[in-house]
Amino acid sequence: MLKFACSIALVFAVVGCQTAKQPEPLVPLTPVTEITPTPSSPGNIATPADPANDVTVTATPTTPTNPTAPAPKKTYMVKRGDTLWSIAKATYGDGKQYTKIAAANPGVAPQALKVGQTIVLP
Repeated sequence: MLKFACSIALVFAVVGCQTAKQPEPLVPLTPVTEITPTPSSPGNIATPADPANDVTVTATPTTPTNPTAPAPKKTYMVKRGDTLWSIAKATYGDGKQYTKIAAANPGVAPQALKVGQTIVLP
């Protein structure tokens, strides 16, 4: 027991008493009272009148996308020795994905791929 008490006393002697550090005071922020849009040409950021006090951000107009429009399809030109399996392995990293290619190309016989034939890759 005396050995344990000495060990604890040694720890307090080495570590010492530590007091909690007081947090630094926060810098007061100036509240925003009004936001006024500044006209600018599309794609450009407007320059504020007084850079020390004003910050102006303008949005760049975007082209609306049509979610119902089909995504552009990738194509692949068949080379000598290609199979749907080898194309799927090279494209998707897994030869078992050949069924996706077959489904995207109805009327293309996997056994009769021709060099120079263009197929769709989904």
